[in-house]
Amino acid sequence: MINGFEKETHELTDYEMFLLPKIVIGLKTKVGETKAITNKEMVDKMRLLDYKVNPARIRKIINHIRINRLIINLVSSSKGYWVENNIDRIKSYIESLEQRANEIQRVANSFK
Repeated sequence: MINGFEKETHELTDYEMFLLPKIVIGLKTKVGETKAITNKEMVDKMRLLDYKVNPARIRKIINHIRINRLIINLVSSSKGYWVENNIDRIKSYIESLEQRANEIQRVANSFK
């Protein structure tokens, strides 16, 4: 859980754990950037099926999927989430994550 973002980042609820396999099944079909699905599209599709979930909790579910390696190479951009199989694009994505993490650390350090 992240201070100041407790509502958005608390551990998955039992209901979200119930939704998790459904989301994993759906995301596994999104192979390649052209098949990307946005957070909003995911929320809208889940709501059409009468599942209640919001964008922040979709992000937390995605975080759980990635950390627990339920889907390997699940990347994202402004185009949405997708499974990437191109090793060079995966390396570039890792580099981008590391750069963003470094910038966040620089901001934190500036407050010290």
